[in-house]
Amino acid sequence: MTYPSYSAQKPSASVRPSIASSSWQLLKRSLVNFGKRAIAYFTQDREPIVSQRICANGQVVWTIHDPYTGQSTTCYSVAEVRAWLESRYSYRYNL
Repeated sequence: MTYPSYSAQKPSASVRPSIASSSWQLLKRSLVNFGKRAIAYFTQDREPIVSQRICANGQVVWTIHDPYTGQSTTCYSVAEVRAWLESRYSYRYNL
């Protein structure tokens, strides 16, 4: 009685490169995306954003957004804006 011989077959050469290639492409894409996010995080502007608008009653209003803390405030005079900015910088640098 003879038994058929079974041997472990290696995947064909045409299958292996496509799997390795797609894995490499996925890794490469992930690393590129990570690098882009890291650069964006470390180079983002952390200075306050001051915008000015005029209300319906004609009063000038300033809105300040601080990306560093995520806080926003509304001021009704240039003196208030200046005081807020000075307090922000004195608080950050006196820690």
